[in-house]
Amino acid sequence: MDFCPNHFSAASTHDIIERLFRAPVERHVLDNGLTLVHRPDFSSEVVSVQVWVKTGSIHEDELIGSGLSHYLEHLLFKGTARRDGKSISREVHAMGGSINAYTTFDRTVYYIDAPSKAFTQIVDVLSDIVLHSTLPEQEVERERDVILREIDMGLDDPDRQLSQALFRTAFKCHPYREPVIGHRVLYEQITRDELYAYYKSRYVPNNIVVSIVGAVPPENCLREVEATFGQAARGRLAPVQIEEEPIQLAKRRENIVGDYNVFRGGIGFKVPHLSHPDSARLDALAHALGGGESSLLWERLRNQQKLVNYIDCRNWNPGGRGLFWISYVCDSTQQGEVESAIHAVIREVCEVGFDEAVVEKARRQALSGEINGRKTMSGQASRLGTGEVVIGDIHYGRRYLKRLQAVTLQDVQAVASTYLVEEGMSAVTLGPKPDAAGNPSDSIAEVLALDPFELVEFKSGVRLLLQEDKRLPKVHIRCVML
Repeated sequence: MDFCPNHFSAASTHDIIERLFRAPVERHVLDNGLTLVHRPDFSSEVVSVQVWVKTGSIHEDELIGSGLSHYLEHLLFKGTARRDGKSISREVHAMGGSINAYTTFDRTVYYIDAPSKAFTQIVDVLSDIVLHSTLPEQEVERERDVILREIDMGLDDPDRQLSQALFRTAFKCHPYREPVIGHRVLYEQITRDELYAYYKSRYVPNNIVVSIVGAVPPENCLREVEATFGQAARGRLAPVQIEEEPIQLAKRRENIVGDYNVFRGGIGFKVPHLSHPDSARLDALAHALGGGESSLLWERLRNQQKLVNYIDCRNWNPGGRGLFWISYVCDSTQQGEVESAIHAVIREVCEVGFDEAVVEKARRQALSGEINGRKTMSGQASRLGTGEVVIGDIHYGRRYLKRLQAVTLQDVQAVASTYLVEEGMSAVTLGPKPDAAGNPSDSIAEVLALDPFELVEFKSGVRLLLQEDKRLPKVHIRCVML
């Protein structure tokens, strides 16, 4: 049954949340340390099997910034002792399914969505590629070129350039500052031996979560996972030292100029982890500030002041730290006005707050997002994986939605005042080169230029070399005896 949150009163929200999470979830830890989370759903004859490996770009240790995790993700589709790369693809397509993967800062996920009658085969394929890939030498070199083209495409993508600039500006020590795909110059140096060593050290059962949702009985689910993933031996899992980000005490900025047609900007503020009590409040604040065309920033800066072509806001916080991020697109001549207008809106929120209707709408939007995300088996499996891997609690979704529905006007105003402070702001801009006539370096050179020394001779024979410098309010005198 479809839910329409806009049609429900606040009093009925609790019942909606309980209905969403009524289906039981099973969690098992196998003898080798692998974790299985499973929710049966027989609404359709489909199953989503997802393998969450708890390793991503922040876990690359001495090879940080090389894109090792993303490179390995590509290569695990290229062959095992039992299947070559083409056989993997053909087998999945023959069962009527689709196979894919993605890499983030803290995890790499491989998944197959297919008819549930092929469940045994799905689990066999995924366990084979995740635990038994051979990383053929020729495929390592062939895929290297594919990813090099992907890196180059990213360099031509202004939105990706802006997001990477914001992360490296906001994070000076934490590996979030390094792009998941890696830096080209470091990526080119990766060897097959380094890839294989990383694979064997991180892709061990005790570092893996298998998340399954679909038309599969619980007993069949556990049996098939034990028969495949459960046969691999527990591995040695050395801890990876991840440098903590120190408290930011002053504003940071990076301005990028190039051959761009429009001006893009981003403003970020550090926020706590997803499991923090303020996370739901920050999500409500993001919805209210920039969550769509009826949000405060859109209404004020686009509709009323005509300063931006686009503006939005998001609260990204899946790891130890996160970013509350406002991004916008505008004409280059209006960038200064846009940033000032954003800060004016933030100050207004901190001092005055929102109307109750705005916060209520933010709560409805979040509930609607949860409902929409659960329409597919894949979406449900992804939420289970997030709860287990990112939070450490497969029931976090219910707790989060209840927290969100309890958010008040005062809560939203309080988190805005706590986290959206200019001293902790990181700002980046990406836009066209300024006109030569307005080159700021000319005015800077003029300000920094000093008058030549003036020689003053006194009757006593003393000579004074005088140079006026108005940059600092001080006088410097030195006496030299000949």
